[in-house]
Amino acid sequence: MATIQDTLNEIIQIQKEFDNFGIDTSFVKELMNFTSVIYFDYLSHTVLDHSRMIDLSKIPDTSKYYELFGQPGLLPEYIRISNIGQFSVVWNAYEKYLREKCNNDFGLKKFKIKDLFDDLIKKIEPINDLQIIEEFEVMRNTRNSLHDGGIYNSKFAPFKGVLCDKLFTFSPGNPVVPLRIMDVIKTMWSHYKVFEKMKVN
Repeated sequence: MATIQDTLNEIIQIQKEFDNFGIDTSFVKELMNFTSVIYFDYLSHTVLDHSRMIDLSKIPDTSKYYELFGQPGLLPEYIRISNIGQFSVVWNAYEKYLREKCNNDFGLKKFKIKDLFDDLIKKIEPINDLQIIEEFEVMRNTRNSLHDGGIYNSKFAPFKGVLCDKLFTFSPGNPVVPLRIMDVIKTMWSHYKVFEKMKVN
């Protein structure tokens, strides 16, 4: 399981990639801003990783922080709520990018994002099209589950897909396993590089 420090390190790494490519599009700006906000949010929790090494007793509000942290169920609920909010924000940026890409480059204007995405893949013909479609479906199905409180719609067909080397199973009427936000960001960034035909060393 990734630690807070792991996530902060990943954010630093991907922001370096954004800078190295020198991309100045609205989607990359959104990813940069979004990862900066996550970094800012998670930075306050690095105290949990270092709490055994330093004396925090003299810092105001420390006892309340640890009291809340020690409450059963609070941390998972914090993660769940944060994850839903973070995923919703970054998905909206991704969907906006996809719609603009489809419209501006290919004149595609379908309403359903799945149909639009399928048409985009047919137009671009990426080498790893099946992987990209599978990753998209994992993210899309997760996003759609938010409409039903995190439950995969009981009328949908079962689906299994891999995102960042992790298998996700979507079973009708069952809870959906939340996606790790940095896995989502890295996946969207990898799709962007393919769609924009960026040279990657």
